[in-house]
Amino acid sequence: MALHLTNLDLKTRSLMVNEIERDIAAGRLYLSSRLNSTGNARYPQLLKEAARARDAAWLAQQILDMKLLRVFDAPGNAAGTVPVPGIPVAAPVTLAEYEFNRFYCRGVCARAIEEGKLYVRAYRAKENVIPDRDIQKWVGAMINAEQLLVGLRINYGIESDERIPEGLNSGLSVQLP
Repeated sequence: MALHLTNLDLKTRSLMVNEIERDIAAGRLYLSSRLNSTGNARYPQLLKEAARARDAAWLAQQILDMKLLRVFDAPGNAAGTVPVPGIPVAAPVTLAEYEFNRFYCRGVCARAIEEGKLYVRAYRAKENVIPDRDIQKWVGAMINAEQLLVGLRINYGIESDERIPEGLNSGLSVQLP
């Protein structure tokens, strides 16, 4: 099931790209340790393209199709390469959804601030198989847009901040009130 991002329009997309470019310029764009050298080189532009006009599913497919995850040669293996041990099959989807949603949240917060709104609302953008009570308590919560934006800019990748309703596969996102 894909992420349902309610404010993913041209305005939010533009702000997402601004946030990505901000991280690139500061040398802070999260590059997963699961990406190979080609992945590290290609990922920033793919992420920008996804934010500009695509979605997380497209980004995950590019990571997979372009073979941007680390692999090692396996002599005698018909495929010639196999994923590095510890890299799950869902890694492209997890990385793409997590980072796309994180920049989407940053874009929504920046938009809220531009529009003079103090808060954004947390909502479930993707249903998980097993609902988590800690995640469910965030649904409908009003979160200070400026504080969340600052937190998302500081904490990236798999790091988190207890004020931020995020996490790998949480299914949460934010929207304009």
